[in-house]
Amino acid sequence: LNKPGVAVNGFPTIPTDPFTNVHISDVEVHNTIGHIQEVIVLEAANGDGLIDSVGAALQFFNKHPDTHQYISITSDDFSQCEYTGNAVTNAQLFVGKAILAGAFASSSLSTRRSGTNQDLLDWVEATPGTSAAKFQNYVDKYGIFCNGDTMFHANKGVIGLKLDASQNVVVENTLVSNVVNNGRLGSSLCGYSPSEKSNPHSELTGYQGAVTRGVSICGSVGIDLIDVTIEDVFAASGSALGIDAMLDSHDINIIDCSITGVHASTDHNSLNDYTGPNAYPEARGVRAGTSTARVVIDSLDGSDNSFTNANNGNIIFIQNDSMGGNTIYS
Repeated sequence: LNKPGVAVNGFPTIPTDPFTNVHISDVEVHNTIGHIQEVIVLEAANGDGLIDSVGAALQFFNKHPDTHQYISITSDDFSQCEYTGNAVTNAQLFVGKAILAGAFASSSLSTRRSGTNQDLLDWVEATPGTSAAKFQNYVDKYGIFCNGDTMFHANKGVIGLKLDASQNVVVENTLVSNVVNNGRLGSSLCGYSPSEKSNPHSELTGYQGAVTRGVSICGSVGIDLIDVTIEDVFAASGSALGIDAMLDSHDINIIDCSITGVHASTDHNSLNDYTGPNAYPEARGVRAGTSTARVVIDSLDGSDNSFTNANNGNIIFIQNDSMGGNTIYS
């Protein structure tokens, strides 16, 4: 569930036009499996991510899947790095250059998304080996963004059941099982921390692409989960959460539910792997953040004995920090 429109960019706050009056009953959601891939993008002149005329990011930082070498630039040493290009990026730049030259002025095709600018063309078209060909020229003037996808939407990880931007929702007798995120750690190339944002479209800080949530409740009001079972939630390189109530959500009831098998950081045994924008992973059954209100958890079945995490990583069955909330143990 989400507010009208596509469910992209960051998790929502409470909207003026929520998805309302929904009853979900006797539903099973199995095998929601993804491998979230982070796409690092340059900043455009408008301060947003650099995308082409149809909204696809210009991927200067992508690597060959076998050699793990850059295929559009020579290295990550920006002071010496130069553009080498590939068929896709070259085509995007050719179209962007034509747009700048006014070649589409009389066309019905929309070019408003194109972020190609003259500074970018000056860098990619510079004579190799010259100072003008060095990547640092562009990065110093603009910058780079992380925590995005191929259209520079904000990464949100993998979610089994998304109950966001909604109002008056009842979910009962429902099973969510085997929610898996095989995504890797976020890149440190953008130089931000777990308490900072890189992607301007993200509501949450740090790298978010590696998180797995069985159920997300964000920007929602009046949500009742009754007899909902969540089992086997896996995150290869981040936190795993059974139910995550976030941002300004309020008046949430979690009644007679069950959560088992929450597994964080399955590909990493040491917290030392979590550097740069990657927060320490956590395995949690239910998390209701401090910005939420009136989250009631009544008779939650299960135990953190079935949870796993990296060595010394937090394992918590219930964390209800909501304002005016209540946790009732059976």
